[in-house]
Amino acid sequence: MIKKCSICDNEIDFQYHPETGEVMWREGHNAQPLTNGRCCTECNETKVIPTRLAMFFQRPAKVEDKEGNTIYECQVTYEGDE
Repeated sequence: MIKKCSICDNEIDFQYHPETGEVMWREGHNAQPLTNGRCCTECNETKVIPTRLAMFFQRPAKVEDKEGNTIYECQVTYEGDE
């Protein structure tokens, strides 16, 4: 069964051992906090990890799905802002 990315709907890529080339992982990456599913490496690197970092460091962030719909947005108000 082909697994699909819960963010972009592309096929989830396999993770390979760097020396042997053997498939080490077939399940994708944890897509939280964007979705409750699994995601491909591209979405993990370009959407999930930046969102997690923005949440951790309380920075503004906006993430969109492949249709341009906002799936996560974080606005930060700093002390002293009006």
